[in-house]
Amino acid sequence: AQPVAGGPMDGAALAIAARLLDPTGAPINVPVTTSTRTEAASGQLFLVADLTLAPLAQGDYELELMLQAPSGPEVVPYRFSLIP
Repeated sequence: AQPVAGGPMDGAALAIAARLLDPTGAPINVPVTTSTRTEAASGQLFLVADLTLAPLAQGDYELELMLQAPSGPEVVPYRFSLIP
């Protein structure tokens, strides 16, 4: 989970979409489910992306989160590698 930049905001006011990209930046047909959760102790809002890694081969990937917050659209990339 990743804290949302810019401080606390209402999760209902934040639209999220996500997609998985291969090393060349092309989308991969793997469903990504997104949600938000709020940390009870701090009130901090986290973005959550769930996907199944089983169909992916060893290599580099990028999870791209697309946010539509009250302050405007933002794309947040998260690169990761699958290794044996």
